[in-house]
Amino acid sequence: MGTRYRMTLWVKTATIMLAFAVIPLFALGITIYYYMDVAYQTIITDTLQASALDTRNAVQSFLNERISQLVTIAETHSLDQLKNQANLDNVLSGLKKTSRFFSAIEILDNLGNRIDYAGPRDDTLEAFNNANGDWYRTVLSSGVHISDVFTDRRNTPHFFVAVALPDSSRWILKATVEAEAVDRIVRSAQAGKKGCAFIINKSNLLQSSPQLGGRRLRHPDGPDFSLITRTQVMKINYGAEESFVAVTHLQNLDWVLVMKEDYREQMAPLLKARYTQGLIVAGGVLLILGGAILIVRSVIRESARLTRRKIIHSESVAQSGKMIALGRMAAGIAHEINNPLAIVGGMAGWMKDLLDEPDIRASKFFETYRDCIAKIEREVRRCKTVTHRLLNFGRGIAPAGTTVDANRLLAEVVSLLESEAYFRDISIHVNHGEGLPPITTDPTKLQQVFFDILDESIDMLGKAGLIDVDTSYAVDSNELLITISRTSSPSSPTKPEESIDEQNAIAALHTKSTKMISATYSSVRKLGGRITVTESAEGRTTFTISVPGSTPSQSALE
Repeated sequence: MGTRYRMTLWVKTATIMLAFAVIPLFALGITIYYYMDVAYQTIITDTLQASALDTRNAVQSFLNERISQLVTIAETHSLDQLKNQANLDNVLSGLKKTSRFFSAIEILDNLGNRIDYAGPRDDTLEAFNNANGDWYRTVLSSGVHISDVFTDRRNTPHFFVAVALPDSSRWILKATVEAEAVDRIVRSAQAGKKGCAFIINKSNLLQSSPQLGGRRLRHPDGPDFSLITRTQVMKINYGAEESFVAVTHLQNLDWVLVMKEDYREQMAPLLKARYTQGLIVAGGVLLILGGAILIVRSVIRESARLTRRKIIHSESVAQSGKMIALGRMAAGIAHEINNPLAIVGGMAGWMKDLLDEPDIRASKFFETYRDCIAKIEREVRRCKTVTHRLLNFGRGIAPAGTTVDANRLLAEVVSLLESEAYFRDISIHVNHGEGLPPITTDPTKLQQVFFDILDESIDMLGKAGLIDVDTSYAVDSNELLITISRTSSPSSPTKPEESIDEQNAIAALHTKSTKMISATYSSVRKLGGRITVTESAEGRTTFTISVPGSTPSQSALE
């Protein structure tokens, strides 16, 4: 076999081997690259869409916060108050403390004419003709309007937020905000050196300043996306470059958010992988490449599966923890709020009684005082309803008893009602039994029972009277006894002595006063105790509350 033949055979064998090795490798490499390209583009577009939605939500949250601030001001201030220049300046100062982007605030009538203004003077903001256009009609019909961006004489971009409350006066509260606030949110979403994000209005005019190209209040360099009404992600030729573009419409606003990312910049990792793959194909490492592809694909699938399971599990655990914490917080908050609510309600009742004084009734603010007190009482009732619902939500199981000092709980309640009793010329005498052992009970319920009975007693006495409170401990029955007696003035009519047993106590509580409700009787029953009411011929009414003391085992532990 000559050298020429050996060379020819080597070449043919090598060619065949290379052909059979390279052709499947190329086919496998091209197929893998295609699916990697599809998968990677899917990841990029999904990430871009999520970023666009997050940015849109951030902008909308910022605008909603500004709207909420104006609505709060409109609800808490009357038109007469806001007409006062000093008050309006103070309102603007308060807004600037919460957000430095507030520039001016003004009040308009239902025709868009300015009533009063606070903000920069001798400026476009002050000279802006509000009656131009029909935006104020939008405010009056929908209650809210956010304008497009405009510039002042210093070329500073602004937009305004206007709100109107549905009352008879139909006045409008309008605040001017620097557009830089929205620019910051939008710029924070820009990705890559060639990426950019911006907002356009329905006329395809830029409402924010893009990072690359374009000027505010001009048309952007790329296509017109102003007519898009739903979130879309696409790959298009934007100018001279191929790009990924996400477009989403801001809800209840004629603004569209556009986010652009350069295709080659975002696909750079995949393009580098293609060059690496070419080197691997040139090297002919078929088995290593095939094995690596199989392993990598398997690892990626398993990692994705484990990641999904981990995310689902983490969300489930987090949600369970939130629900547990919410239940505890609900019960804790309701317990903490109920007693202050009772105090506020009692003080409101005391203030209501003050309205009967001649000098207060003669005041020109009498009607205002009466309306304010009525609002306080109404809101206290509403808050009590909310706290009771929170308690029902938070009580998955009955709370364990707490060891408390009954004398201390009683003293706290008496201190809350001393002022009202003093104003009505009612004396409260408390005789704390000595050597009372601590009891295991629900301190909140027991304190509420004390408050309800004492408050009802003060109400029933009206003017001039005596309330005696005694505490003692019955060793034989292992019970704490609390006796609350009230004695009316000598001029009050007398009635024959009457004893009301436990079954009829709830009826007595209903008829004595509208403030005494069935919750008092129910609370005592839940504490494992009982309540009786006795009335004597001398006009003395006595409430006797019996609450179980600590069990021997509890005492031993203490």
